[in-house]
Amino acid sequence: MAESGVANVSHEPSLVSELMSRVIPCVAQEIDRHIQMVKECFEENMFQLSELIERYYARKDVTSLILIDLQKINTDLTDLKNESNRKIENSRNTYDLNSKKNQIETEIKRIETLLTTVDGLILFQEFHRDSIIATQARCYIEAVANGIKAGEQLKVFGGRIPEHLSVHIRREYELNMELIRDTIRNIWFEVVRMKGVNNIVKFDDAITVEVILCPIFESYNFEEICLMLSDLKIFSEMFRQFSHLYLQFLIEPIFRIRTISLVVNDFGLEDKISFIHQNGFNNSEKVPKFLTNIFKIVSRLFTPFKLGKECLQKLGFVVWAPIIQGFESQLLEPEMSESLKSDWLKLEEDLVSFGIITEDQKVFANLIKKLVTSFREKRQAIILDNTRTLLKSDISLTELVSIQINEQKSTNFFPKNMSEANLQSHIHLSNHPLTQSELSYLDENLFIFPACQVSIFAIEFIENCRDLMAEATQNEIQHAFDVVKTIRYMLQMFLSFTPFYHKSQINNVVRSTAVFYNNCMFVSHHLVTLGFEFRPHMPEPLNTEICTFIDFIPVIRNLGEELWLEMLNKQKLEAKEFIAVLQNSISGLDGDKGELVQKSFISLISHLDQLSRAWKDVLPLHILRGTIGILLDTIFVICINSVFQLTDISAKDASQAANIFSLLSNRCKPLFHLETETDTETEILREVCEEWIRFNELIILLDASLKQIKERWGDGIGPLGLNFKVSEIRNFVRGSFKTSDKRAQLLTCIV
Repeated sequence: MAESGVANVSHEPSLVSELMSRVIPCVAQEIDRHIQMVKECFEENMFQLSELIERYYARKDVTSLILIDLQKINTDLTDLKNESNRKIENSRNTYDLNSKKNQIETEIKRIETLLTTVDGLILFQEFHRDSIIATQARCYIEAVANGIKAGEQLKVFGGRIPEHLSVHIRREYELNMELIRDTIRNIWFEVVRMKGVNNIVKFDDAITVEVILCPIFESYNFEEICLMLSDLKIFSEMFRQFSHLYLQFLIEPIFRIRTISLVVNDFGLEDKISFIHQNGFNNSEKVPKFLTNIFKIVSRLFTPFKLGKECLQKLGFVVWAPIIQGFESQLLEPEMSESLKSDWLKLEEDLVSFGIITEDQKVFANLIKKLVTSFREKRQAIILDNTRTLLKSDISLTELVSIQINEQKSTNFFPKNMSEANLQSHIHLSNHPLTQSELSYLDENLFIFPACQVSIFAIEFIENCRDLMAEATQNEIQHAFDVVKTIRYMLQMFLSFTPFYHKSQINNVVRSTAVFYNNCMFVSHHLVTLGFEFRPHMPEPLNTEICTFIDFIPVIRNLGEELWLEMLNKQKLEAKEFIAVLQNSISGLDGDKGELVQKSFISLISHLDQLSRAWKDVLPLHILRGTIGILLDTIFVICINSVFQLTDISAKDASQAANIFSLLSNRCKPLFHLETETDTETEILREVCEEWIRFNELIILLDASLKQIKERWGDGIGPLGLNFKVSEIRNFVRGSFKTSDKRAQLLTCIV
């Protein structure tokens, strides 16, 4: 640190010039030109003095030269004084200046005294033990004493000067401190001697502040000044008065910026505030503790002062308000960690205890709550918006998925080597332990997902849900609750938004309908295990049964099934339209109607083949076969009814119907994508097509003789007896065969 004298003297030339600018307007207009001459001469000497001062600090070994120059300046001032008096005397006949003479002499004397004070300070700080310097200091003391106004009396208490300052003060500061301390002590004692104890007044005069305090205050940073004043306990009242003067810097608007600048710059608060605003509060881990330490020092320094409480609050408003405003402006930044939020909350509590802010000014807790709420709401909005965008993706862009419990890729949720106990902890479906048979049941039916095509956005949707659940396991309970709630909102959006946005494609494109059905089944399948998978890692109470999404499973499945059934019903109507030419009767097939019916059946088979190809490798195989089976059953029922509702069937019509129905039976087998021609073919067809046996038995019946019918009836336990009603067979026999003994015998058997 530079010596205090450097700062003291560096401010005096401008100070004296300022004082002169105050003095000049006080002189009468009649002698303006004389005062202007005095001013110009004085400013010229001031310029010379400023150069000397700069030389003094540039090279301190030229002190003797400076002393000579200072004496020359004083001589010039004396000449100036004499010249002014002479000109004033010469002007008596023109101007009545008797009333102004004393004022002019007083102003010149003050100028001379101030100059003496300036060089006295220079000499005092360099040679403070010399007698010459003591004389110069005496002039300075007298000038200060003359500038003090009469006012409130002060009671002087005894005390002593500390032998040393605090250990953390630098050595050169101690040297400067000793000089300043001795100077102030000597000034005080001289003022007491000159004015008397009963006439001591407060140091609140403007000149006193500028002459004594400004150089001192501007020479040290905020903390050093306060430490200096607290250590200078020569007289406690003097300490209080100096403190009072310094507090004026806070109270008066003209000095507020200077004081705040001292506090903010010396302690680095401005840099910290700027750092917060640039990098965000979430990256300010060290700032709260730093501010706590700084404000603790500020509070300790201000508290003993008379106006300390008021000034602390003013300082708190100036420094703390920008931080709060910056915090408010960054409410939507990434969420704070719990430790950082705790640090900022503790800082606010400390500021209340320090007196920097009041209880009513505590806003940080609400701001943090607002931040957390705002962040969660914004993040939730972002997630839902991204989900909405994802669900708008092309439904036809698919990927083959398959979850098989025996394959390594499928055990994403439950490792293959997971013990029964661990599996029980993951699958907490009831309050009772699961038996091995129950586990086997779950293995076969709960975790297997058949191979099918699923929209890519549905796969990403589930991945996003899983990522959010993983995030919830690593955060506190409130965050975890918000994440679970957000996932539920996402599922609700899947339910309501997806079918609405893709409505046209789902309703008109059979492949898209199948894909959406798969999407619903895929999402609901993962929801079975989503909550159970992450539950053990959730904070309480989410690690209990409440962490589940199974309530969405039936709703999402029903959505897929309803849309699929709508499509299926539409295809049923189209299939019926293909064979509408049959007119629910095989009568007349031996003519033109037969050809039309045959062509319509060929078109129907072609349409079903297109559906089967569109759904192949899209739907699970069992769903594909079941759907084709339902459509064929619709046709088979129409065909069966077209035969049994007739009371008169010609042999030609029956034969033609048998041929057309055989064509349908033979060409519908590839629709089921049977891999081999084995005995299982019949079982598969029977399983997926309820009317398959009846339809094929009807084909045999149409070409059968009375003998064959009797054999296949088999006393009611044959193929005909098992698949048709008695009334249906009796009506067919009556309508197809003429009256005869054989027909009568057959009808007698069919009972």
